[in-house]
Amino acid sequence: MKYTFKGGVHPLTNKAQVESKNIDEFPASKHVYIPLHQNIGQPLEAIVKINDFVKLGQKLGESSSPMSVPVHSSISGKILKFELLDGIETVTIENDFKDDEFLYTPLVNYKETSREELIKIVRERGIVGLGGAAFPTHIKLNPPPESKITTLIINAAECEPYLNNDNILMKENPRDIIEGAKILQHIVGAEKIIVGIEENKPLAIESIKMAITQEKNISIAILKTKYPQGGEKQLIKAVTGIELPIGKLPSFVGIVVSNVQTIKAVFDGIIKGKALTKRLITISGGGVKDQKIY
Repeated sequence: MKYTFKGGVHPLTNKAQVESKNIDEFPASKHVYIPLHQNIGQPLEAIVKINDFVKLGQKLGESSSPMSVPVHSSISGKILKFELLDGIETVTIENDFKDDEFLYTPLVNYKETSREELIKIVRERGIVGLGGAAFPTHIKLNPPPESKITTLIINAAECEPYLNNDNILMKENPRDIIEGAKILQHIVGAEKIIVGIEENKPLAIESIKMAITQEKNISIAILKTKYPQGGEKQLIKAVTGIELPIGKLPSFVGIVVSNVQTIKAVFDGIIKGKALTKRLITISGGGVKDQKIY
């Protein structure tokens, strides 16, 4: 059975150009410019100063606003200046190319940690939704008390033409993704996990199948390939048959939806002690000579 929703369009997927390639690290530049406002929360206050040396993953700014998350350095190097770029205070860092990394204390057994502490850790690691909206993940993992979460949906549809970020991540890191999903399940108290993957990603489907062979209450929903199958409302309708009421969040119907990259970031943040400083991007299209995923 293939799951879907009513309607949608069928653009050329253009996945073949990069789907057989591995993830490459994009070469770092001499200087990086990191805005202190990168999500829907309030702007951050800098906690570093000019001439400070920072490590990769070290916190640069924070805010007391519940909707905000800290921002961390993506390189190691020296703080050169602060300036307004497009009206946002931005930190300029000179790269020392050593990639000296700052790591938080990893959690050996997250199940022995309270959900409140885990949510706090997710925020502290700077994790936001990597499906596009950059919504603070700690907010999504803390729905209203009256919401009884029954289902966690992993959004692995990646229905947009050309994009292969989630596809390749599932092929290369399926066990990290499943373990990250189990962390989210533990936090929100969901009874089951459903991984929604479009049918045009057979290798990713096989990788996830192998990763869940010994898992209970985790299943794959193979989705028909069309746009916008990865839209939150469309995905919920396709996988569960539930139509989310206008103006309501998924938690209203007992569901939490999280993107594949976000789940991997939660795994890295809690199990490995890494702050969120990277994301995958697909560089593809007819005008691109060397099409890759970085």
